[in-house]
Amino acid sequence: MDGKWWLWYLLIFFFAAPAFSQDTIYLDKKGRWLDSKENAFRYCTRVDLAEDNIEVKVYNLGDTLLYLHHFSYFVDDPKKCIVNGVSSIFYADGQLSDTYMNVKGKKEGEYRRFYRNGELKYLCHFENNRREGQLEMYYPNGSLWRTEEFRKGRSQGGHVYNAAGNEIEFYPSERIVGFPGGVDALALFMKEHVHYPLEASEQKVEGRVLVQLTFDQRGRIVEYHVLPQSTENYYLRKEAIRFVEEDLMKTEWEPAVQFGEFKKIRFVLPIAFKIPNLKASK
Repeated sequence: MDGKWWLWYLLIFFFAAPAFSQDTIYLDKKGRWLDSKENAFRYCTRVDLAEDNIEVKVYNLGDTLLYLHHFSYFVDDPKKCIVNGVSSIFYADGQLSDTYMNVKGKKEGEYRRFYRNGELKYLCHFENNRREGQLEMYYPNGSLWRTEEFRKGRSQGGHVYNAAGNEIEFYPSERIVGFPGGVDALALFMKEHVHYPLEASEQKVEGRVLVQLTFDQRGRIVEYHVLPQSTENYYLRKEAIRFVEEDLMKTEWEPAVQFGEFKKIRFVLPIAFKIPNLKASK
């Protein structure tokens, strides 16, 4: 009897183990699978808990756990993967930073962010991948930082308080860096200050210069870089640089905000050059 029991135990273990086997997959910077550790940016481990429940832990190359996700579909193309279940983000020391739920690739339900000491920092709710209802933020001591109402992913305004508990001017908890007055104001500003170079006109050259701007937490441009995808024409690049240095860097943009905090951010500005009255001259 004992011998048969051990035989059944070994058979069950043999057939069950592959279902929970752990695979190591190396990843590039875009999350695509690599054949080996060479040129890897990160790596992940995969455990198939059930047919549609795949647990994936993502580590840096120093073996620090960064993310834990659950997928219903997990393949080598990250664009085709479907997140389904609880996701967690971790600090470098292993403490939980963020936790939220996904349903068929979309955030759904409660989203929480924590300080390193475990105190709640940020709380909101998602419906169909959009914030909905009241968002709350707290200081490390637990005092209220912000309340903000969302409807279909759009902020409806709210209240912001300083560390002393006094209400201050409201600003949204999520915002990309913005030119004063918005996109239309930026387009008008560029139309007035970007000049088509005479030398480029003589060459009958058109093109686009892509300038990567780096903004500090106050919305000031502190650095810029012309991207290699830009036109190679010297005169168009020269005018784009002049515009950035002499005109654009004098303006203070609305700073970017993420999770209620002002952030340093990079932004790519395309500067297009067309020969004046090109259509009229044909």
